[in-house]
Amino acid sequence: MDQSFLRGVQDFLANSFSVSVVRRMGPEGTLDSIREFIKKRVDLRVVSESDPSDYSYLLDELTDKLRKSMPRGARQLRENA
Repeated sequence: MDQSFLRGVQDFLANSFSVSVVRRMGPEGTLDSIREFIKKRVDLRVVSESDPSDYSYLLDELTDKLRKSMPRGARQLRENA
């Protein structure tokens, strides 16, 4: 896939998250950290080239990395949120 296309998709995905998505989820900066993670730390080429049977593992790995990159007050896992 063309790198500029992937960058456009990544920017679109990152900007699709709004304040309402993270409301009561964590301290100020939570939304910015999510957007930055998606834009800079998710390699869509790796995702697109992964075997579909590995998606669950890949998504778990990305979720863990995202959680670790977020502000401290937003790192907890929420069940039934």
